[in-house]
Amino acid sequence: MANIIDFIQATLFNGGASYNIVTGEFNPSDGYMVSLAKNLERTFPIPTSLQEMKDSFNTYCKAVGAWKRISNGNDNIFFGSWIYEGKLYLDLSEKIDRLSDATELAEQRSQIAIFDNANKCEIVFTHNTQV
Repeated sequence: MANIIDFIQATLFNGGASYNIVTGEFNPSDGYMVSLAKNLERTFPIPTSLQEMKDSFNTYCKAVGAWKRISNGNDNIFFGSWIYEGKLYLDLSEKIDRLSDATELAEQRSQIAIFDNANKCEIVFTHNTQV
């Protein structure tokens, strides 16, 4: 079973990760990841060490009350990380089964991208259209 250290290491070495602290699911192979809300995202400088990544993660959790939000029992909520355009993004993401639903939620939540778990790639939006 994966843990937070696996999540942190995958972020540093692979440019991003998803981890469900309730179920232990790590980097799912199906569905799409959509950030819960713009105000739950935080950006940080790209960490250059494991300790810097841990510090960013701890700062994030305190800033958004992440542990309380996850403890609501929704097993579709994941910690998400993404290195994009020179920044580390940390957020809470929801795993959505269908692309059409994920796209609709991303638009409602003013997201710049979603993550396709099966194909291991971002789907980036520009002015409300897919790129």
